[in-house]
Amino acid sequence: MALKAGFIGLCGIDGLKVRVTSFNVNVKQEVQFYDHIIGLRDSIPSGLLPKRDDGSLNEQRTFWRPGVKICSGSISFPATVANLDKTFDLVKRGDDFTLTFSYSCDDVQRTFKYCKINSFVLTAVAGEMPSIQIDIMGRSMKESTGSHLWNGSQKLLTWDEIDITSISRNPVQMFTLTVKNNCLPIYTAGDNDSAELFPRKIRVGMQHVDGIIVYYIKGKSYEDLDKNTGSESMKIKATDSCESKTFNETLCVVYKPIERASNIGALLHTLPFVGVGKALGS
Repeated sequence: MALKAGFIGLCGIDGLKVRVTSFNVNVKQEVQFYDHIIGLRDSIPSGLLPKRDDGSLNEQRTFWRPGVKICSGSISFPATVANLDKTFDLVKRGDDFTLTFSYSCDDVQRTFKYCKINSFVLTAVAGEMPSIQIDIMGRSMKESTGSHLWNGSQKLLTWDEIDITSISRNPVQMFTLTVKNNCLPIYTAGDNDSAELFPRKIRVGMQHVDGIIVYYIKGKSYEDLDKNTGSESMKIKATDSCESKTFNETLCVVYKPIERASNIGALLHTLPFVGVGKALGS
């Protein structure tokens, strides 16, 4: 049997085709076991009587049931203006979307429906390709056939095409933005029984936004939180000069005290921030 190459595949996020570097979204389910009162057959391997061991083997774990199902996992991919704009909007609003993944194994395709982005991480480091990682929760999965071929060209973002505007005007060495939606699967019973043990709904919890900006800085830079500290705007802009597309978002954040690194080499100062109010904009 000829094996297929694992790198031949294609992901679709809410209809947008994305070339991913890793994809491990799958159906998760556990088998649940229960202790019972009469007999210890689910807890000891041999010997029915407490005072001796006759060498006979007992049946193990005879009281069980299938656990609930959930589609979950993570996806990583290099950033483009198109996939940055798409995933940022999905995590910002907590909307449902359909996730597909086709790969070169007799053109098998998996379709995950009613998905939400549980967490989103954008990382941009000077000298490297900006990347995005998202964690997914979904309510159903089906396997079918589909094409994994796509010859369309895409312009990847480079670090110099991401512009960060904050309280500091110093050169940026690294930027990380993390959004957590704290999604909660809702399972129901009775007349509202969820199909095939999947959750009936996935609820978005309290959204948490934070991140860091690492600067090259000389001289004094310390800023402390005090009673006069207020929220500030932070702007993120990315431009695709080839297709004339722009990602432009304004965050509402509170900056935390700057952390100074004391080591040999360039002086790097870390400015942490946390989102407040409508942290990802209106």
